[in-house]
Amino acid sequence: MTDIELKEFIELAEGALVQLKKCGQEQLMLEPNHPRNKFKYTIGCADAPDDLYTNSLKKAKSLCLEMCDKYNRMSVVEDSKTFKTVFSVA
Repeated sequence: MTDIELKEFIELAEGALVQLKKCGQEQLMLEPNHPRNKFKYTIGCADAPDDLYTNSLKKAKSLCLEMCDKYNRMSVVEDSKTFKTVFSVA
């Protein structure tokens, strides 16, 4: 892959991520009882059966580290409203 192709791929991927975040935010408006509407942080890991939620960043980071150890996979803490990554560990 050339540098130009790589840059084009990155631009497409970033654009797709923006669209996914918008879709997620729109879906949350339709589900007022969803945990993301009640908690500030969402903690997730690919192999975990469910996401975890908390209002404490300290607790979120701790849960993220525990998930990474338990599932031996990358775990992330996201802002529940914006879907932006606040903390991650692999």
